[in-house]
Amino acid sequence: MIPAPITWERLRAIFGNPPIVKEVWERQFDYFDAELQQLGRTPYDQIEFGDLWYYHHDLAYVELQPELFAHLFPVCLMDWHCSLIANQTCAHGDSEFHKGVRQGDVFDEMLTTAQRMQVESVFRDSMLYRLDQERGFAFDGMHTPAFG
Repeated sequence: MIPAPITWERLRAIFGNPPIVKEVWERQFDYFDAELQQLGRTPYDQIEFGDLWYYHHDLAYVELQPELFAHLFPVCLMDWHCSLIANQTCAHGDSEFHKGVRQGDVFDEMLTTAQRMQVESVFRDSMLYRLDQERGFAFDGMHTPAFG
């Protein structure tokens, strides 16, 4: 099987391998400021994807704190990648990643041109990887799909 092209190292490198955020001034859209502050202090690999509910609405509706964005957006991207591979929606509760990104104009407001190109590459590579998994184009030796 082909290894997944999306790794924590790749996603975090887009944003300069950001540290945790000790001081969060961003106001959480639904007034869950303490929870948002906790997300900022939590190492990226310990954040539960379901907790991104607190951040998806922020992407669309509030002024984003750049350091917090750099810390949390790689987690959002990994959540998106995992949901794509699992054929699930990238939503938690009533929040939805795509809506937050689109409505908040995140690509233009928060990403440099170089970052935007790298994030677009992540989306493309994730989709191609998903297609390979879905359609049986990637297989290991004798493990040919039944329809192959």
